Amino acid sequence: MAENKIKLALYLNGWDYETGNKQTLKNNAQKITVKEFDISMKSNIFCPICSTPITRRPLDKDNSTNGRKACFSHIPTYSHVECPLRVPKAEGKLYNTEEEAKQAIDNKELVVISGFKSEPPEQNDSQAEEYDQTPVEDNNGPLAEVPISRHTGEVFNLPSTSTSIRGLCRNFYDNYNRYYLFPEYTSAILLSDLLVDIKKLSKKDILKKIENPDQLPMLYYGKIISSYYLAENNPNHIKFTQIECAKGFDFCIKAKGEYQERHGIKDNSNSKGRVVLCWGTLEKNSELGYAIRPVWGEFALLPVQYEKVLF
Repeated sequence: MAENKIKLALYLNGWDYETGNKQTLKNNAQKITVKEFDISMKSNIFCPICSTPITRRPLDKDNSTNGRKACFSHIPTYSHVECPLRVPKAEGKLYNTEEEAKQAIDNKELVVISGFKSEPPEQNDSQAEEYDQTPVEDNNGPLAEVPISRHTGEVFNLPSTSTSIRGLCRNFYDNYNRYYLFPEYTSAILLSDLLVDIKKLSKKDILKKIENPDQLPMLYYGKIISSYYLAENNPNHIKFTQIECAKGFDFCIKAKGEYQERHGIKDNSNSKGRVVLCWGTLEKNSELGYAIRPVWGEFALLPVQYEKVLF
């Protein structure tokens, strides 16, 4: 059975799909998860992408009669309205014209990423140490030639952003249903479609990716089990952060200790159970282990308030 893709619904009492302004909905609606839904909201929840009315199935229980967890679902009345959050999974987004793509960027529906930062920003003593209070280091990138046209061979010149996964984790609810054109990709993908739960990967899944010479990086996430150095606790050395995964093998993030600690991944009492997002490709780490080896901008802790959209 295909996994339901609507993790966040838009709730705005009194808004109407037929007569309402979609930008008004997106600017003023409350974003709610399935667990936050209340029966009083039933006629006032909408899809975060196509804005059509949606429902919760079942309305007032945690599970349906067949045992499936409650979820948001499109209403058949609006099945003619195209939406990438309908199952089965939609392909990447392409645009008819350069002007259409630029308008999507202006409307904050599309983000073109030129690259992730390899080094952290300078830090001074006045900056707070807590992860959620540190500044986001996003900058305007170069004008980029990107192949996201519906017409084969045509490229668009679009403004790009040089960013970090930390930047994506800020305002995660807003970013979750935006299209992103990531480095090495030839179409814009919903951020929600790029997220891969490490715990759901089997050893066979991982080996298939590793053995593929054209393995594309993806946005992996998981819960931290532990974080440690193999030898002395030296922030200039590689630190190993173990992530929950399927039984039978180990999975870790391997990155410079200083970078991990500045991201908030410190000792086990501080980090255990937190959710980390990491951009990259998979590699073999040992006989029974696999890893991702990110640079500074390719991983970050997800602020606690957003964890409920992934788990």
